[in-house]
Amino acid sequence: MKTQTAAPTLYEDWQTRRRHLALSAAPTGQAYVEVQVHVIDFLLKRYLGAPEASEQARFPLSAALPYFNQRAIVVHHHLAAGKASTVKNETDARTRLSRILKRIADVDPQSSLGVAFKAGAGTSYEVEPYGRSREETVSEEQLYEWSVIGEFIVFGATPEVICARIEEALAHGSRLPEHATFYLFEMVWNQMKVWQNGLELLLRCENDTVSEYAIMLWARAQESPDSYQPLISRLTDYFRAHPGIADFVRNQLASKNGATRLGAITLLPIVGSLQDVGLLLDLLALPPQSDEHPREREALTETLKKLAGLSEPQRPA
Repeated sequence: MKTQTAAPTLYEDWQTRRRHLALSAAPTGQAYVEVQVHVIDFLLKRYLGAPEASEQARFPLSAALPYFNQRAIVVHHHLAAGKASTVKNETDARTRLSRILKRIADVDPQSSLGVAFKAGAGTSYEVEPYGRSREETVSEEQLYEWSVIGEFIVFGATPEVICARIEEALAHGSRLPEHATFYLFEMVWNQMKVWQNGLELLLRCENDTVSEYAIMLWARAQESPDSYQPLISRLTDYFRAHPGIADFVRNQLASKNGATRLGAITLLPIVGSLQDVGLLLDLLALPPQSDEHPREREALTETLKKLAGLSEPQRPA
């Protein structure tokens, strides 16, 4: 019977990578090999016997690495077992939007919320009826606000009125029915330069889908970063406080847009960990890509150093 080989620890993976670098050719040039060697040697010295390095490596060196000659293959190989969104660009985002719209359209939010309201306070209710489910006890005030929001959205009330009711609902609890969070997301998506009110309400919600909405907005803004810098800065602040968004950020490393990839690389010191060293080493080892951003390899190098502790990133107070 074939036995499954246990995944290496981070330290074991770094040792394997160091041996691999000593034996392999350098398709990206000697300078990047020297960077990889420098980072790995530092890690092997700094984390010798450290508990952090005994964690199982999430992105270990693959025996198939010589056949991985595109960044998307590397990223999706490593994230295959994860649950990251597959949204990589605006086309993918619009496809995702159409799926969400269909899912919401398949359910009558007015009748669904009405049934929940009639159930009364203390009901264990699915807070995200059109997204990922999460059971939670809700108050009569919340149920009432949810029913009002549903009616206002269905009957086309103005954004000012709907946002006022969402604000009232958030005063009674930090979760909303999914059609309400999608409404806020769509508001920002359609008005990327007039985003403050809708985005601030969206980011106050604790629905599971908010992180996915946030990264979709961030990725779209990265396609024209000079035009949307305030929006990018606000979302980056949100990511600092929500490190669980890391897989969504990692997924953007495969984006077809160079500015989006560059933004994701610079976010990893904020939301990532030592685990990301392996992923970035594999990206840095790739042969030159035809659509590389001029600063992409420089950013990979700097982020590797930050994650390793060779240069410390700024952390929120």
